[in-house]
Amino acid sequence: QFSPIPAYPPALRDLAVVVDAATPAGELCGVAMKAGGKLLRNVGLFDVYTGKQVSKGKKSVALSHTFQSEDRTLTDKDTQKAFDKIVKSLERQFGAELR
Repeated sequence: QFSPIPAYPPALRDLAVVVDAATPAGELCGVAMKAGGKLLRNVGLFDVYTGKQVSKGKKSVALSHTFQSEDRTLTDKDTQKAFDKIVKSLERQFGAELR
């Protein structure tokens, strides 16, 4: 199915959280997608880190978020509301901590 190229640019936001090493990154993406609302177009995993800077038994997972509107250019205020909901959902469901 064809869909036209969006006339307005996407707003990109990255987020890194520390979670238990056993937590599947795909589940983090799914929860973020549900919590992000109608402006969130995509959530992608771009890094998983375990090492000296992260506690033993934990990992850092970095996600990229693409927000876009079909009728206007988004502002930081528009994306911040959705971003805050994503962070709270990850904290609540996985005990995630911002890195």
